[in-house]
Amino acid sequence: MWVVDMALTQVADGKLSEPQQKGVINELCRLELECQFPFVNEFIDRYQQVYRFLPDKAEELSFE
Repeated sequence: MWVVDMALTQVADGKLSEPQQKGVINELCRLELECQFPFVNEFIDRYQQVYRFLPDKAEELSFE
């Protein structure tokens, strides 16, 4: 389940450490590749302006 805007309330300033960024990327990659989670691209679209480390599309994700 994806709760829209929950990431913004958990990290209000949009600043994540490098290990946190890698964790987000790895989780999105797992959801995309292993689970075929249908909302990965929507998540990226929703948060890309706040979290600049996100790729443009789910297809660009790779484990770090």
